[in-house]
Amino acid sequence: MRRIGCLDREDLVALVQSADVAVCPSYLEGFGLAAAEAMAAGTAVVASSADGLRALVVHERTGLLFPPGDHRALAQAIARSLTDGRLREKMRVQARETVRRRFDRREAERQLLETIGILV
Repeated sequence: MRRIGCLDREDLVALVQSADVAVCPSYLEGFGLAAAEAMAAGTAVVASSADGLRALVVHERTGLLFPPGDHRALAQAIARSLTDGRLREKMRVQARETVRRRFDRREAERQLLETIGILV
């Protein structure tokens, strides 16, 4: 393991994209920004099923979920994501597309305008 200091945005994205899997083992998570960024970069995610992560990661579709604090389930999910290349690739592609669609600025604007009654 090596410690990585501050990176500019391009280097950080390249580093995340080069990873086989991003692991987010939070006990509590309000949103899951690290998971969302990894998904947007096209990196498979293994995350705890804490509220914010469970709302973002769909088990076996956009990532693998495990119960918070369950170190055996965490290890199994990491091993599975590293050894099942087809699953990892499927999750990587679906995660990237899901994040792009879900957080698209134009779509968010459209939904907001529709919600407040400007668009019919």
